[in-house]
Amino acid sequence: MAVRTPSHFEFVVKAHRSLTHEPPADLAPAIEAFKVALRPFIQAQKLAGVLLQFPYAFQPVPANRERLARLAGDLAGQPVIVEFRHRAWFRDDFLDGVRKLGLSLCCVDEPALPGLPPPEAILTGPIGYVRFHGRNKEAWWSNEREGEGRDPHARYRYNYSVEEMKEWVPKVRGLAERASRVFVFFNNHPEGFAANNALAFRALLAS
Repeated sequence: MAVRTPSHFEFVVKAHRSLTHEPPADLAPAIEAFKVALRPFIQAQKLAGVLLQFPYAFQPVPANRERLARLAGDLAGQPVIVEFRHRAWFRDDFLDGVRKLGLSLCCVDEPALPGLPPPEAILTGPIGYVRFHGRNKEAWWSNEREGEGRDPHARYRYNYSVEEMKEWVPKVRGLAERASRVFVFFNNHPEGFAANNALAFRALLAS
């Protein structure tokens, strides 16, 4: 991927689930394997950041805060962005902890459901980072179900309207005034919605 992309192309690499989702056993082997995987991007000067995306169950209890600090230390030297899926992290004291670790917060757009993070533009590190996941309120928890007929993509099958995206234009511009860089990702990938929405959002920012 590093070789086949243009010289100006950059990657933000999402950490493997062994670092963010699986039980906190000995993280050392998984961390070392992940750092090896990052080397081609680093050598090509194409690594813009590492995304630590934690699951909804990852709440700010002491053990999880220790895990976050451990990963921040092990990935020191690389720009690290952290995405929390639970609203409990969005307390001033916990966000201050994220700042002290030098991590940039991932801001999210997703359904207004109990427990999910608010759609706020918050800067905790040098990078402003926004992910659009879609607002599929009815389908958000459907990928947790088991059995025949389960649609693993239902959560993200969402096409943003121009009016919905306009809500984020001043937020992203505000991040750009304070951050060294700002990234905006669309994760509503089924049916090509992400690519179309990204192009539309870029046009809104330029208008």
